[in-house]
Amino acid sequence: MTQDLQAGQASTRYTLRVEGMSCAACSSRVQRTLDKLEGVQSASVNLATHLATVMAGPGVGEERIRASVEGAGYGVEVVRHEDTAAALATRPDDGPALRRLVLAVVLATPLMVLGMAHIQASWSFAVQAVLGFLVTYVAGWNIHTTALRRAWHMDTTMDTLVSLGATAAYAYSMVAWLSSDSPHVYFETAGGIVTFILIGRYLEARSKSRATDSLRSLFAMRPTQATLLRGEGEAIVPIEVVRVGDRLRVKPGERVPVDGVVREGASSMDES
Repeated sequence: MTQDLQAGQASTRYTLRVEGMSCAACSSRVQRTLDKLEGVQSASVNLATHLATVMAGPGVGEERIRASVEGAGYGVEVVRHEDTAAALATRPDDGPALRRLVLAVVLATPLMVLGMAHIQASWSFAVQAVLGFLVTYVAGWNIHTTALRRAWHMDTTMDTLVSLGATAAYAYSMVAWLSSDSPHVYFETAGGIVTFILIGRYLEARSKSRATDSLRSLFAMRPTQATLLRGEGEAIVPIEVVRVGDRLRVKPGERVPVDGVVREGASSMDES
């Protein structure tokens, strides 16, 4: 967090890592929650990086911000300002998404074959029921747990629709199988819904990982220090402590650490 001066009042900038956001509706909900918090001057939430930036007055405090986000049903961790660049450049772990996808595809393939073959035999229905359960509720457990957490907070997301659709198909198929000699079951529909969603989640996780790799290369070029002029002397300080109105010296060969206006001196600069 850092201290700034806005409209004559001291304000604090908080950077938060928000866990549990799975769609744009989630990030919008977190931002609305923060905007409604008394004393918050501005808030922005980035779904891709799972980071939120909050500018708040002196009466808000870290605990109130944390409590408001947790009250909305999301996990939150306050990131120190000097660690923000590292947090942005941290590569998301797409391993769990890949493992869930592999499990779903391996189980859904024979499930689809049996479902499309329309084999009217007890063994076929039993195998489909087992495979459907494993795909829907084991490979896709995070979808249903997220939907339940949102329901606990009287809220809905895309996971709610997916969970309801897959559960309806599976529950109907179970009732039809147990109550009829020639049932029309849709176990493969339940498994298919979850599998296709997991494919999308994995592709999204891969895209985020690649985007983070690009961010990491950019942050590697980012200056971490600035030469701050203080009276007749100068001091090398982290760029996080530089404030509007400070005077900096940029020496030949250095990268320009922040945006500013040239007050003294002349030189040439590569802006590429």
